[in-house]
Amino acid sequence: MYSPFGNLELTPEENETAEFGFETHLLNRKIELITVVFYRNESNRFGFFTNPDTFASNYINERPTFNAKGIEFSLKYSLFKNVTLQTNYTFTEVDATQARLIAKHAVNATLDYTLNSKFTLNVGFQFRDKRTDAYYDNSTFATEEVNLAAYKLFSLSGRYTLLTNRLVLNAAVFNIANESFTETIGYNTRGRNVKLGLQVMF
Repeated sequence: MYSPFGNLELTPEENETAEFGFETHLLNRKIELITVVFYRNESNRFGFFTNPDTFASNYINERPTFNAKGIEFSLKYSLFKNVTLQTNYTFTEVDATQARLIAKHAVNATLDYTLNSKFTLNVGFQFRDKRTDAYYDNSTFATEEVNLAAYKLFSLSGRYTLLTNRLVLNAAVFNIANESFTETIGYNTRGRNVKLGLQVMF
C-alpha cells in the first residue's frame, strides 16, 4: 500500500478453502494410500496494473474471483524391507484465464533404498504439465502471455555414514538427463549438476 506503486484503496485478499480426504492401509500396512479432494475460492487477489496511456503503474485488487478444484493421490509402498516407493499425483482444474503457473497434472515420486545402517540411496522423479505464464514486454508496454512446456526431471542422491554420529558423506545429481525447462518465465533453471557434502558432528 505504501510502496512507490502503492494503492491506499487496496482491500484484503479473501480465501475460502475446503478439503475432504481419507487415509487407508493395505497388505499389513505395506501400502499407505491418501486421497484428498480440494476446492479453493479467492477474491480481491493482488495484481499489478500499468496504464497503457500514461504508463503509471500500481497494485490493484483483481476483481474476478479465482477458483481451483482438484484431487490428490499419495501412495507409500514398502516393496521390500529396505526399499520404499513414495509417489503423489495432483490434478488441478482452474479457469483458463487464471491458470498462470498452475499445472493441470503434477507427479512426484521417490524410491528409497537402504543397503544397511550406513548407506542409503534415493532416486527421484518430477513431472510438471504444460502451464501458462505472463511477463511485461518493455517494447509493447503490455503484459504478454507465454506457454511453458511440460518437463520431467530425474535425480539421484546418496548418504554414507563414515563415522557413526560423527561424519556423513552426501552426494546428489540433479536433472540427470540435463533437460532444458522453465519453471517461471525470466528465471534460469539448473541443468545437470552435482553436489557433494560432508557433515561433521561434534
